[in-house]
Amino acid sequence: MMDAGQQETRQAHQRASVKWLLAKAFNNNVPDNIREPFYTDHDNQERLKPQIVVEMGNATLYCQTLSNIYSDPNYQSLNHWSILQTLSRKGVPVAESPEMPLTETVLIQTNPLRINAHMSVIQSLMTLYAKEITSGERIANAVARITGTNGQTLPHDQPFDQLLLLWISHACTSLKKRIAREVELGATDENGVRMQVPNIPAVHDYQSLCDGVCLALFISYYCPKALPWTLVRINYLPAVEDSIHNVSLVSNFCQKHLPYNVFHMNPEDVTYMRNSMKLNLVVLLADLFLLFEIHPAKCVCYPGMDAPEVISKRNFGVNEHGICHRRGLTMQPVIPIPDLRSDSDSNYGSPTNRPPFQVSYSASADAVYGNNTATLRNSENEAFVVHKSRGVTTLSSLHSQQHSQQQQQQQQEPLVPARLRQSKEKSNIETKADERGLYEKH
Repeated sequence: MMDAGQQETRQAHQRASVKWLLAKAFNNNVPDNIREPFYTDHDNQERLKPQIVVEMGNATLYCQTLSNIYSDPNYQSLNHWSILQTLSRKGVPVAESPEMPLTETVLIQTNPLRINAHMSVIQSLMTLYAKEITSGERIANAVARITGTNGQTLPHDQPFDQLLLLWISHACTSLKKRIAREVELGATDENGVRMQVPNIPAVHDYQSLCDGVCLALFISYYCPKALPWTLVRINYLPAVEDSIHNVSLVSNFCQKHLPYNVFHMNPEDVTYMRNSMKLNLVVLLADLFLLFEIHPAKCVCYPGMDAPEVISKRNFGVNEHGICHRRGLTMQPVIPIPDLRSDSDSNYGSPTNRPPFQVSYSASADAVYGNNTATLRNSENEAFVVHKSRGVTTLSSLHSQQHSQQQQQQQQEPLVPARLRQSKEKSNIETKADERGLYEKH
């Protein structure tokens, strides 16, 4: 039995995770009726809205999420088991609890919905999304631009969540150096008081982000006009009120200045963050990395920022989620089908000068009709020639040609008296059966 604090933390994790899933499933344009996925029943218990329950039970939300992330419509027709296999092939296996194994039967159940089993699938999707966006090379390039170095000192073998922390740490350090230069030049605040260099705490783990100081300052590095660093409350021992204030600055910034909201938690969820909320904070940083480094929002303007053309060229081939996939790669140039008749056209000129098309005959036909047919073919082979400008020879035309040839031969033969002409029976060597077309059966 969970206490009130554990129950509240579990509900906060479920609320933030489902909101993230809906954002990715609907391409950051969630319908108004499900923008808040939970409702409170008559027992004052939070319940998922029926539409979300149905679409989680038939895997529609998971299919849409994968399809949008990879810009591949082939993910639209997967079932739960195929989604689990896909996540496993991509190196993010879904964690199973020993009490409830993750099966198709468990995931399709909607009355009641097995929310813990679905949370395991959502967490794997969140991990996959963060891994795809924050590769070691991208983090190294971002750190190199921030620090002005080549970025080779950045350890590439660290997990992606630790690389995100290094990115935030370098951004806060660079902001501190910028503030120090401004203070040396005599910068003052809005009240005319000379500013001092703030004592920015170091970023060791995700628990050090709960006070909101480094989160807000890191955003102030990329968007100094949208979130000035002077609005951040920096204290050696920040109170709960200061922490909520700083996290609220981050939440308001995401809602007002970004193309779409990526802050799916409440400020209190971050301030009182437990280990279960860590992954929600990781995907928040991954979304901010996407909107700061890969596809910079309009509010992004930091010192040394590359021109938009350079950023577009550097990120060429990635989709709106910052993922480079097979459909986002440059297509191979289309090679036209070669003109196989080009040589013949040059050799023979006009179509009327081309050699005629010869009709070939199969050997099986000779075996069926015998040698007499083959002999007839050889003698009349030229009659079966198809020319481009002539009609196709038919049996009737062939018969008329043979009849005309016989008449020509008769006209050319000299007239011989009947008594001197040799009889047909003496010159014919074929039998009566051959003339009638009768053959003996063997």
